[in-house]
Amino acid sequence: MLMLNYDVLLQIVQCIYHKGSYDSLFRCATVNRDFHRAATSALYQRVTLSPKADNGAQLDLRRRNQNLNGLFESARLSHHAIFVTELVISGWLLETSAPRNNFSYVLRDAVQLWSNLSLVTLAPKQAPKELTDVVLPAMSSYSLRSLTISSACFSEEALRLLLHFKRLEELTIISPGRGMLQVLPEWLPYLSATLTMFRLMDSCGSVTPGVLRSFIPHLPRVHTFGIGLSYSLTHDDIFAFLNELPQIRSLDVRYYLQIRPTTVRVHLSNLRSLIVRYNCPEDRSDVDHLVKWIRQCSSSSPLNSIRLINDNRLDVFPSLSYDGLLDHLGLKHGLTLRSFELEGGTVGKKALRSFCSRCHNLEKLSTSVRSDIIWDIPELSNIRSVLLTTPHAKHRWRRDYEDERIKSDIFRPPSLLRSFGIDKHRWKGSWKITVEGHEDFVVQRASMPKPPKWEEEAREAWKWGSGLYDI
Repeated sequence: MLMLNYDVLLQIVQCIYHKGSYDSLFRCATVNRDFHRAATSALYQRVTLSPKADNGAQLDLRRRNQNLNGLFESARLSHHAIFVTELVISGWLLETSAPRNNFSYVLRDAVQLWSNLSLVTLAPKQAPKELTDVVLPAMSSYSLRSLTISSACFSEEALRLLLHFKRLEELTIISPGRGMLQVLPEWLPYLSATLTMFRLMDSCGSVTPGVLRSFIPHLPRVHTFGIGLSYSLTHDDIFAFLNELPQIRSLDVRYYLQIRPTTVRVHLSNLRSLIVRYNCPEDRSDVDHLVKWIRQCSSSSPLNSIRLINDNRLDVFPSLSYDGLLDHLGLKHGLTLRSFELEGGTVGKKALRSFCSRCHNLEKLSTSVRSDIIWDIPELSNIRSVLLTTPHAKHRWRRDYEDERIKSDIFRPPSLLRSFGIDKHRWKGSWKITVEGHEDFVVQRASMPKPPKWEEEAREAWKWGSGLYDI
């Protein structure tokens, strides 16, 4: 049997881990001892506990403790604890406090075992009131690199404990309340030398123009910024703030319709990635306002990636055309754009063909189309990954479409396309060696990847929230 260097094995399993293929990791762990060691280091790298909402459990007076998943339990074993570097606590925890529910102390004891923690998310929808008071002191001596927190689970005492974390590189605060915003002026100066990512997500109603401006002196190294929904902030307020941070490379903004025209021009010459969160417009003029705002935000930026995320997350939305956005992106960013994702909007065939032909470096495309127009767009074969949906088509995509037609009319070998999806169906293409020794391009149906239960619960927990798992 061919033996690989252990360092090479580690690199292989890390690639598998980042692709989210847990089934492959499980199989790697059964090959031999070296594969088992390497796969174990990846399997226990992230510990996630994110229960779904369970009203019955909240009302069950006999229920004393929070149910823990198998990964959490196993990660507390001494020979697995050393591999844990990331902790994610989200979802709907049992709200009952100690002594009836001792989860806060169970988590504290586990955190004390996971001494290599560097990325922590403490953002449950509901939790015992003492959770952060008990857990934060246990990790105060750790060199955390990334911290994601929700203001909803922090008491005034716990907010003061945040001042112990002075070397963070990434900080995300979900729905920052007044208490959190009062702590930030004292906390941010400690972080200014290391902080490179700063995001205030979801409900940001307490963030006013003055509060936003007060952050500027403490963000000299920040190149990734995010701001959620605040009706106190106008487009001019956000653009003026961004002009003070010309080093921004990645921007995540919650857009809302404003009738007052924007008077401040934004110049972000270093911006490479733009995420826009929005509610689906109801009429044509609302779409035009959104497209105009994106144009203003990115006109001076050589974008590599742009993603529009629909906060409603509904399968059905108005059939409004975003062709104007494609025209702008193709003309302005055609030479640099590598990824385009539009959620909650549709595009026409003519605009899509023009967009694909202008964006020579496009590697990923995800959008909705009005009907089964894909057979007439040969330009799709020049993109590595394509995912289309047809929410308004009278006849959804059927399974009886022949794979050979997909291969000949969509993949068009030897094209660059390797992954294609339409609604809930997926195909993957790859070069393989035949028995006779010849190269053959093979197109096969692919199943949608299914994450393990604990990851699936975490994604479901964020589905109607901040969408952190979309970032």
